[in-house]
Amino acid sequence: MMDRIRALPPFRALTALVLVVSACSGPTEHEARGGTTDTGNTIVALAGEVLAQDGGPAGRSDLSLRRSDYLSPLPLLGKIGTAMKRGAASESGRKLRDQAAARAEIALLDTFTDASGAFRLDSLDSGSYRLEVRQGNGLGLVYDAAVVPDTAALVLPGRKLEKTAAIGGTILLRPDAVRAYVQVYGMERLSAVNTATGRFDLPLPAGRFMVRFVDPEGGAATVKVREITLAPGDSLDMGQVDLRDSTAPYLQWTHSRRLWINTTAGGADVASAVYGFPMLVRLDSNLIDFSQTNPGGSDLRFTKAGDKTPLAYEIERWDAAARTAEVWVRMDTIEGNSSDQYIHMHWGNGAAQDSSAGASVFDTALGFAGVWHLKEGSNEAGFPGYLDATSNRNTGKGVAISDTTVGPGLIGRGQRLDGKGAYIRVPDAPSLNPGSGDFCVSAWVRPDAIFRPHQVISKRVDAGGDYEIQLRADGHVETYVGNTDVTKPLPSAKTLSAGEWHLLAMRRSGTVISFFLDGVPDTSFTAPAAADLDNAADFFIGHDAQGLSEDWQGALDEIRFSRKAMAPEWLLLSYRNQAPGSKMLSPLRP
Repeated sequence: MMDRIRALPPFRALTALVLVVSACSGPTEHEARGGTTDTGNTIVALAGEVLAQDGGPAGRSDLSLRRSDYLSPLPLLGKIGTAMKRGAASESGRKLRDQAAARAEIALLDTFTDASGAFRLDSLDSGSYRLEVRQGNGLGLVYDAAVVPDTAALVLPGRKLEKTAAIGGTILLRPDAVRAYVQVYGMERLSAVNTATGRFDLPLPAGRFMVRFVDPEGGAATVKVREITLAPGDSLDMGQVDLRDSTAPYLQWTHSRRLWINTTAGGADVASAVYGFPMLVRLDSNLIDFSQTNPGGSDLRFTKAGDKTPLAYEIERWDAAARTAEVWVRMDTIEGNSSDQYIHMHWGNGAAQDSSAGASVFDTALGFAGVWHLKEGSNEAGFPGYLDATSNRNTGKGVAISDTTVGPGLIGRGQRLDGKGAYIRVPDAPSLNPGSGDFCVSAWVRPDAIFRPHQVISKRVDAGGDYEIQLRADGHVETYVGNTDVTKPLPSAKTLSAGEWHLLAMRRSGTVISFFLDGVPDTSFTAPAAADLDNAADFFIGHDAQGLSEDWQGALDEIRFSRKAMAPEWLLLSYRNQAPGSKMLSPLRP
């Protein structure tokens, strides 16, 4: 059996003392007729008398008769509900409506006692029933009656109305739950759970009840039934009822929330789906309570919608004192032009061990060959070098770099180079030599001044295959791929301004060389052949490989090299996700 919560509908008192049979308009999960009904046999009547507390007649008391296995129908949700409302508008709508009506063939009776407190309910099918009597919201009672075949009448003993009781408690819900309800077998009860707090409260008369708690979208694993007994005037706290799916991960985490991904025009404005994407999640006190987390965010976790698939993530920076953090989450797919996608973020487990793993986010299987967040301080204790987040471990070594170079970057911390000999050198490695294959290199840059060539990325030798990105003295970005036999410098159409962050990206797909500025195609050309870019040169960040006086002056952040030509929509989403003021993520549904 199953379980969950919602608001009690008003009692429907009818205007005549007759049997009224009606069909519910929505589906129920449990057929009220059940297996106890023998429709070939009926009794003439169910009769009785209800007394007030002083022993006098309880006239005009409301009566509600239901099968013992009856459950109040759950509201339809989303597209199913819309289709049913349309009804005859479509064949699918008609089918849904007919299916719901077939499930809702339930005999219901709502009436009231006469002035003397008496009642008589005629022509009932045999079976088990529950009759609720109510007078206002403060008095009531219930009868349980078994109607057997070939009985002329069943007379219930007279009883006095008693003070109404109540139950309450807290439901532990799946992070994915959008609604939950409490139902009571044999009664017209449907109480909605407050999904923000998990709280429910429900009035009931004295008696024994089977209470059902249900998360309708969670399946059989998110339903529970509890039996309770109430005395007149009781107030029973049922404590916590756990409706979380026991097969889902992170059940021991005490906090979670949804993060909605918006790629519509009001968000990232990316029309096509993007695959294998490291999504930046910027955390602040509006998204997470840092006082509820472990030091360093070791208890942070992410799952897909549905709450069963963990997502790899890397914490780039965690500053609980400043209530800020930057985290990369690996997404296999981000839907284009959508505001319906979301993920779950979990925290609040003191025993959790850190599972931040850059190599899982920037997986070499996705094409990543080197990713440098540039968050390290060269004179800080335990300085490991400028770490590569991929499993290639292409660690960079600082040259003439001091603590003054580390500071606010675009994403957490970055590096500010002085243009006077400070740069980062990554030793040559096979992973950084794409040969004649596709590749992509990108960097966030903020020049302090533009008055001469300023090198961003350089891996070149005098007579071999080269690739580099530099900012020219006129503000144009110049990219170079190949050698003098098959290529030429490619200047950008647009120019940069000092003091502003920009995302630069160069890609080769086949023989087409393209430059993207802030995620948008800027210029491209087709080379006569795909030059072999393997060489023995080191990979320089902020310095020319040939030792020219072109060192970068300004800030740099998030340098990436991939053995794959990242798709144009991938590069656009990178900019829209990482740029200051991004509207891509929100704790509220767009």
